[in-house]
Amino acid sequence: MRLIYHNPETGIAAILTPAPRFMASLPHEWTEEKKLIHLADKDLPTGTKYEIVSNADLPNDRTFRGAWEYTAGENEKVSDDLSLKFKLKYNKILSAEETVIVEAEKSAIAASVAADAARLAEEEKVRPAKDMQNADSN
Repeated sequence: MRLIYHNPETGIAAILTPAPRFMASLPHEWTEEKKLIHLADKDLPTGTKYEIVSNADLPNDRTFRGAWEYTAGENEKVSDDLSLKFKLKYNKILSAEETVIVEAEKSAIAASVAADAARLAEEEKVRPAKDMQNADSN
C-alpha cells in the first residue's frame, strides 16, 4: 500500500512509500489503513488530498514517472494535523501556544516522576526497619 497525491511543488503525482520500520513502530492494534493515514498526517502538509492505493494500482513501467498524473477518486482523504502527542514525538511543534502546552506537560511529568522517586525512597527507608522487626520476632 502507498499514498498517492498531487505534489504542488513539482506539478506531478507523487507516491509516498512507507518505511517498514516506521510502520512497525506504530501501535500494533492499528490497521494498515490507520497507519497510512497517520503517515499522511505526519509527512504531508495539512490539507493535502491523497489516496491510499495498492501496489497493483500503480503502473509497473516507471519510464515516464515524471508524467504521471493524479486524479482524485471516491476514496480521497485529506491530511490532518497530528495530535500534540505525535507532534512532540516527531519534533513538529509549530506554534508558541503548543510549545507552552508541551512544556506544561513536561513539567507535570517531571513532578510525577519526582513524587514517585520520593515515595520509593521513603519505602526503602521503611522496608529495612520492617525486615529488622520480622527478624527479631523469629
